[in-house]
Amino acid sequence: MRHQSDEEGGSTWEFHANTGEHSPSDFLIVAIKEILDIDPSIATILDLPIDNVAVRREVGGVWHIRPIEKA
Repeated sequence: MRHQSDEEGGSTWEFHANTGEHSPSDFLIVAIKEILDIDPSIATILDLPIDNVAVRREVGGVWHIRPIEKA
């Protein structure tokens, strides 16, 4: 899960499975409620600071938070 600043001064959330490359056609816009219906544990990190990423090894695993690495 990634919370990053956008070009317009706001922020965006991204949820990725660590399964390799993704193309633009793989992405969807969804309500956070839909994400929470799938995995309620996401609620524990909704206060993730902008420009940080939360990762875990498995559903239900411990979240590890770190700054997004800038290219």
